[in-house]
Amino acid sequence: MRRLFISHSSQDDGFVREMQQALGNFKRDIWIDSRELRGGDPLWQEIQKGIEEAFAYAVLVSADAVQSTWVGKELRQALEVQKCRGKDKFPVIPLSLNGTKRGGAERVLRGRADLHPCEQRRRREYFRTRARSVEESLVKWGTLLHEAALLSAHTANVMKAWARIEGDAGRRFSVYVDAALEAGASETEERTAREAATLLLGLPWEFLLNGRQIRLQY
Repeated sequence: MRRLFISHSSQDDGFVREMQQALGNFKRDIWIDSRELRGGDPLWQEIQKGIEEAFAYAVLVSADAVQSTWVGKELRQALEVQKCRGKDKFPVIPLSLNGTKRGGAERVLRGRADLHPCEQRRRREYFRTRARSVEESLVKWGTLLHEAALLSAHTANVMKAWARIEGDAGRRFSVYVDAALEAGASETEERTAREAATLLLGLPWEFLLNGRQIRLQY
């Protein structure tokens, strides 16, 4: 029989025992960490397994639960499971005890838990995709920089001279920016010139690309 996982502070054990007995009369099974775990069990791993195997999760929100790090970890774990399965297939239910406001569940979330494997996979795939995108962009940026900085109409003679240099010789492309303006320039013009110089020097010149190979470095 699939179980309902109830997360609660150990200070609320008495109430949870009564709830377990009441729900048992309706043939509802409950997973409660303080009742189910035995000495020597790997605590957090067993709790994670209990949450993942449950059909639903309930958190007993009380003054003590709000202060409990473990309840916070369990609630975070349950929310990660819910992301994977969907809200309709894994409901997360806050239960208020002794008039504690349901908004207290947000304070419970301050506890820290390990990421659920499903979330870990999503993050790994996101960073892989991002890395591939950046790698492809570097080639594009390098080519565009080469086309903008070394227009063949103006640099043909230089490129031919470089082509005649021995293969083991270095080729250097230098970027020099003089942000100084003529006397009488306004403060706004000077600021604009400095900002333009900073942006120009901030371009990824180290990836300057010529054809299929990175040929030039600054």
